[in-house]
Amino acid sequence: MNALLHLWNHLSQGAQDTVIGGLVLAALAALGNFFKERIFATFKRLTARQPSEPPAPSPPPIPRPPVASFVPRLDHENRDILEQLKQELAPAKNQLVVLWGPGGVGKTALAAESARAFKDIAGQRVVWASAENRADFSLNILLDEIAAQLGRSDLRRLSRDSKAEEIRTAIAPAPTLVVLDNFETISLGEQVDCANWLRKEAPCPALITTREKIEQAHNIPVDSMSSTEAASLLDLLIGQAGNSRAFEGLSRENIIHVADANPLVLQWVVGQIDLAQDPRSTLADLAKGKGDAAERIFLHSYNLPQLGDDGRSTLLALSLFVPGASRAALADVAGFDADVGRLNQSLKRLASLRLVNSAQKGDYFVVEGLTRELARSRLLQHEMPERFQQRFVAFFLRFAREHRQDVDALEAEKDDVLAALDMASELADWLSVAAIGDIIADPVDGVLAARGYWDQATRAAELYLQAARNSQNESGIAGRAQNLAIIYQRRGNFADARRLYEEALAIREKRRDSEGEARVLGDLGLLEEAEENFDRARQLAEKSFEIKKELGDQVLIGNSLHQLGRLAYVQRDLAGAESFFQQSLEAYTVAADRRGIGASLQGLGAVELNQGRHGQAREHLGGSLSIAKNIKDQEAIADNLNLLGDLDEKEGNRDEAARQIREALRIYERLKSPSAESARRSLQRIGHRKQPPRDDLAAPGK
Repeated sequence: MNALLHLWNHLSQGAQDTVIGGLVLAALAALGNFFKERIFATFKRLTARQPSEPPAPSPPPIPRPPVASFVPRLDHENRDILEQLKQELAPAKNQLVVLWGPGGVGKTALAAESARAFKDIAGQRVVWASAENRADFSLNILLDEIAAQLGRSDLRRLSRDSKAEEIRTAIAPAPTLVVLDNFETISLGEQVDCANWLRKEAPCPALITTREKIEQAHNIPVDSMSSTEAASLLDLLIGQAGNSRAFEGLSRENIIHVADANPLVLQWVVGQIDLAQDPRSTLADLAKGKGDAAERIFLHSYNLPQLGDDGRSTLLALSLFVPGASRAALADVAGFDADVGRLNQSLKRLASLRLVNSAQKGDYFVVEGLTRELARSRLLQHEMPERFQQRFVAFFLRFAREHRQDVDALEAEKDDVLAALDMASELADWLSVAAIGDIIADPVDGVLAARGYWDQATRAAELYLQAARNSQNESGIAGRAQNLAIIYQRRGNFADARRLYEEALAIREKRRDSEGEARVLGDLGLLEEAEENFDRARQLAEKSFEIKKELGDQVLIGNSLHQLGRLAYVQRDLAGAESFFQQSLEAYTVAADRRGIGASLQGLGAVELNQGRHGQAREHLGGSLSIAKNIKDQEAIADNLNLLGDLDEKEGNRDEAARQIREALRIYERLKSPSAESARRSLQRIGHRKQPPRDDLAAPGK
């Protein structure tokens, strides 16, 4: 043993990896010489660090100031709207303020200007969330946005109510402003939930931009510009025009009238006059027709010969993205393939007409809310709108496949990947729905579950199960029903989880799919265990184990052995539990399965703790804790801390025991784990020597 320890010390020099130190020492204590050799044979694989949760992303940029600079706005009573926002959004008032009015009148510009003022002057934290072009936007997603921008992405994994409570705690320490833009695009039920939470629950001021008033909020109307405001904006726009001489001799009052004093429409009018060979004739044409000025002027811009088919294709393609697109993605969806020069020419024309703007140093292109709405309407009237949608789906399917192992890249584009999933469903393209769903909706490795986007994970899993049903693919139905069942089970929806597990099991049995049957039986056993039906859980685990032994897959064997060990442990058969955990550790070690090794070490440590073998227990629990920290498994970290706290208490180290259990309790409370109550009881009984076996051992995974 000393020689092996010396070898370990030599191997670990410079690695600074406490995970493997704890792992190897614990495993060496548990295994015979045969498995010692296998541990060292897999040293390099085990020392490879797992991808970590990325650092909290920087808050998405507040929309850039208007191209023509910000023009101060007055309300109907000649009060400065920006000054009102500064006063009404003061932290002491802690109220919901609503900027409401028609599309294009400058609500987002006012909200962005007030957000910048609060950051620069008051030093407040600003959270900016937009619901634009996000069909699934909900209160849960708003909470996710707030959590991420406050550096608490870990909160996404919680239920909505628990998440809301934790976010209130995260907001409280510092002045914060939450802005929710394009509120009118949210479904009515979720509108109510979002507004109520911001008005009643959020411990900070909040600002919403929308097209209708919101009851029981401080509403500030925003309408078309006054003649003075419009004249100021027009002067700025003409000053930036490529051909300012085109406006000589034109009535500025007439230009403003044609645009209905709407600042966005005014930009479109100026863009058209700037490009016109005959400005007078162009202005006269723009004045013709009846109906809404925005629709009339946009349609005129859209049909201009100067825009060309490529410009129109680019605009239609851009309307599909959430909220904007990179050059490569936009060229592909517009139908230009890799011809970036062709794309650049079309973007130049669109920018001249003020129909598109760029962000992030010109590499990312967006359209404003009203522009997007009108462009999407034109897309629906296009002779073949499905071509744009098919290219969008194909691009993000390729993207998802190419970045299957890159969770960070998938997370960065998750909204567009989800949009592609929805679009494929609308097109009845079930193969693409299944392919995208298989990548992003896996309950263990998929980006949505891995990063805690549970609402989106559920919806994606439901869609790709429906795709399998529509394709009448029995094997696909079984696998996707099982995955959705796992998600339901994790969210506490046991009834639907059971129904889907049983459907999957019936299909696996019918098809004589032994491995699939064994997996479903194991998952059903976990469900029975969660509902404390331990005898039934053991029967299922044993049946699953027998099938897995015939298959010879060491990870599957380890899963069943660990499950049987947990069941023996909670029923206080400590000798049986130790045997099962020992065997599961051997199986996981052969397979070099890090998560399983950590879970088995924890199981052995728990047994030894309750048998009074404190030295071995500390060694095994320490190794398990190191692995849990390395793979960032918060619940396993808490379980090990809780057990180590019990161990310290038994050895009379009460201060250290209380410290570790309090740390575990904080994690349990953050995760809303039922084990929190057990940790509270442990704190209360510090000083008492006699304790029953614990029942909060971690499961090794799917």
